[in-house]
Amino acid sequence: MKLQGFSSGGWKEQHNIHHAATNIVGRDGDLDLMPLWATVVQDLKMADSWWLWILSYQHIYWTVMLPFLRISWLLQSITFVYGMSQHYYKHYKERAIYEQVTLALHWLLVTIQLYFLPTMQIRLLFFTISQLTGGFLLAHVVTYNHYSVNKFPYDSKIMSNYACLQLYTTRNMRPGVLIDWLWGGLNYQVMPIVKAFCAENNLPYMVDDYFTGWKMEIKQFANVARIASKMKKKIC
Repeated sequence: MKLQGFSSGGWKEQHNIHHAATNIVGRDGDLDLMPLWATVVQDLKMADSWWLWILSYQHIYWTVMLPFLRISWLLQSITFVYGMSQHYYKHYKERAIYEQVTLALHWLLVTIQLYFLPTMQIRLLFFTISQLTGGFLLAHVVTYNHYSVNKFPYDSKIMSNYACLQLYTTRNMRPGVLIDWLWGGLNYQVMPIVKAFCAENNLPYMVDDYFTGWKMEIKQFANVARIASKMKKKIC
């Protein structure tokens, strides 16, 4: 993971919390997308009138920005690794040098690769296209499962039932030979073996094709965008 430019420590901290408290406002860091996106209405309290105007269009520019996810993760990894030596947890302090060296090695390899390309224009094109393509391939997978479903408040009772939390906050991608290969199994966030159990106990088992899930993502952001638009009009 580090040779891809990502911090394994930072990934574990963010991703483990994300799956322990999926779509729980104030707990799941994957919901903290401000100032670019407000995943829940509460986020709008942090925006002034000018930014409320921008957020009222967030469902429109959401898809366009997906390719930039890899760049965002790269920057987050650099920030996390830089501060590891002062981290609250001893484990991260002890691993700081290891992560810093391996992350530096990644960027050294990237620099060497770019150096051997013939012109500066080709270097910039290669870096931009490769990063944005990689970003889209990441983003179209990781945004599908959870942004397309409901979010719950910090003190929601659903936190006391882990199984229900996962079922209500996760949408599977409909399987197929291509999807199973492209998504690497991430389309099975909730294993199919529980489908019958869910039906018997009136619990959701959400599985859809990509475009259905994508439209649900857009709908979730559009719902918050409408509130942002109304708040903007009241302020003005």
